[in-house]
Amino acid sequence: MAEIDDKQVDSTLKGAGLTRKDVSDSSGNQIQILTSLLDENNKNSANLALSIGEGGRPNENKVLTVISGGKDFRETMTGQRFGGEFFPKNFFVPYEAESVKFGSSATYGTPLASVVEKAKNHPIGKAASAFQKAATGINATATALSKTPEKPKVGSPNIKFNTIIGKIPSWDSPQQQSLDSMSFKFRFGMYGEYSGRTEVLNPAVALALINVPSIISGTRLTGPIPSTPWVMGYFVGALADQIFEVTKATYQNPSLSASAVEARINSFLGNMEQKLFGMVAGWPGAVRVKMGNAWQTSLFTVEKTELTLSREVDTEGFPIWAEVNWSGIKTFENVHRAMPIYRMYKASTNRNDAMASFHISGSSKRE
Repeated sequence: MAEIDDKQVDSTLKGAGLTRKDVSDSSGNQIQILTSLLDENNKNSANLALSIGEGGRPNENKVLTVISGGKDFRETMTGQRFGGEFFPKNFFVPYEAESVKFGSSATYGTPLASVVEKAKNHPIGKAASAFQKAATGINATATALSKTPEKPKVGSPNIKFNTIIGKIPSWDSPQQQSLDSMSFKFRFGMYGEYSGRTEVLNPAVALALINVPSIISGTRLTGPIPSTPWVMGYFVGALADQIFEVTKATYQNPSLSASAVEARINSFLGNMEQKLFGMVAGWPGAVRVKMGNAWQTSLFTVEKTELTLSREVDTEGFPIWAEVNWSGIKTFENVHRAMPIYRMYKASTNRNDAMASFHISGSSKRE
């Protein structure tokens, strides 16, 4: 059997978009690893290369910033600023997808058509329709006998709704904004530390914890966002108090109009919603991501996370690559024009002005 020399090995690896590299692991041992070639033949690596700026530092406009509970996700998950010793010093969140898709939808109705249909099918409408048909028959018979009895003055309630604008739409309600699933892949050596612990396992696990509950005492769990009983208890209790106050005000001032009462309750509900939004936004399951000046999401939750770890490990036994997938992404808010993704920016020759514009328009008081 012919021996395979190093040139053949390197040629084979290059064809797979890989190359060998001699490095030192976290214990100082000299090891040889396989690393991706940053060339046009390797799409993932090429996308990763675009995330690197000068001097090997990440390009802030090509990598993601992940906010969890109002903080950098590393601090939320570890309790240490920027993740402390759990993460590489020059850490960034790699996002290799070529695009991200934002969707919006709304529900429309056709109220005029439904009103006519209901009128036609109503008992009164059916009776009037029968009377109208009978009157039409009587009139036809009289005409045939050369008589002209007065036609009953009854309007037809079942006139067909067949005009060209018979389906005039009405807006019923918005929907939550939809986002694609998101994937993040971490590789051994991508931050220059060559540690499966800090470069691969820790950041992948931290992102996978976005929707995982915590144990607070014994076997009791607390969710990534407040539980349904907590939200309902807070909201319904406050609403009951407000209704009591409005009822008392109405009793003390009988001339208080129904519209004034309605406006007062609606104002209260709006303020309560704002307060509740702000409170929930501080929980770890309330997530927002941003990529440069290109786009920023509104707060959302992640229904499902998947953590995939490689079977291959480094000299310390940690995986050499890991991938995290988020799916079932749902925004807190129904879609509206003030969402960050729908902001537009005026042309500017000053990059600092452009950045300032983004930070001003890309945030709101409750976020």
